[in-house]
Amino acid sequence: MKRKHNEANQDPSNLSQRITIDGHTPRNPKPQLCLLRTESQFVVGRQRSTDLKGILTELIEEFYPPLVCAICLDVSTTRADSDMHFKAKHRGEKAFECLGHDCQQAYSSRSGLRYHLLTNHQVTGDRGYAACMN
Repeated sequence: MKRKHNEANQDPSNLSQRITIDGHTPRNPKPQLCLLRTESQFVVGRQRSTDLKGILTELIEEFYPPLVCAICLDVSTTRADSDMHFKAKHRGEKAFECLGHDCQQAYSSRSGLRYHLLTNHQVTGDRGYAACMN
């Protein structure tokens, strides 16, 4: 079972097809962000947790790539530069829209969106993730 989690974690483009939010595949509120992802953003970095919180973090980063500004589409070379840009140019703006189909909530951080998904939506996965989400 652990092997399945690791295989899925290495293919970030596949995660949104394996997760449902309130019975629907996640909606992509800003598809233009995915077009700006670079190859380096797919390189496996630190090993993420395979619990629900870790899986949601990966899902959010699939739709909101960490190096692309969710508001002005500025592309940074490092996570630190991206965070600095967002805080300097867009402080307080709610750029991270919920991935649920009928939800209009938006947050100023990825962690705020993750907390919202954890506490307000039913998130489930296919067999590869089922054990992690119980």
